[in-house]
Amino acid sequence: PAPGSVILLRDGEDTDWQLDGSFEMLHVYLNLEGVPEGMDAPHLSRPFRDPLLFQMGLTAGLAAREGCGDSRYMAPLLEAIQQCFVDRHLVSGQVATRVAGAGLSGPARRRVEAMVRERLAERLSAHEMAAAAQLSVGHFNRAFRQTYGVSPYQYVLDQRVAHASRLLRETPLALPDIAAASGFKNYSNFGAQFRRSMGVSPRDYRQSS
Repeated sequence: PAPGSVILLRDGEDTDWQLDGSFEMLHVYLNLEGVPEGMDAPHLSRPFRDPLLFQMGLTAGLAAREGCGDSRYMAPLLEAIQQCFVDRHLVSGQVATRVAGAGLSGPARRRVEAMVRERLAERLSAHEMAAAAQLSVGHFNRAFRQTYGVSPYQYVLDQRVAHASRLLRETPLALPDIAAASGFKNYSNFGAQFRRSMGVSPRDYRQSS
């Protein structure tokens, strides 16, 4: 999953993740006893994006790092995260709005993901991605957001940041070279986008890794 993803794990569910390099993950244990059974949206079966949940998670993570885990405001913050998740992803009216329409088919997803991987260092437009999916641009944009929870532009940007993160951890390449290899216009743009996604500069990320 790209930085900023939200993942729902059910009680007792196994995973086969391979965690590579340094990362931070906030675990919030949900009490869903009051939620009717069957209120489960299709997008919850895979990593998805929710900017509001992500920002709330960042706040909770910061409070934990600052030693505020036992403070009186931590429990209400975590309860707010739970309620936000329930309201936005499990309540029928909200789910119907978020999952209306069809997402990308399996073959279309594989073609688009392969194109992004192969052309990560190049300019890549939504028109080209839509052509790979064999859809009109308008239909592709709607289906893409339904499938991944973000726009095609944000997805490509997330993949570029993830690729740059691997190069920072695993290679001695200079930072401008990593920026170019990851598809960023210049080092300044790379630094700004990396910090926005990861919370630290590329240089600090490499040092901490």
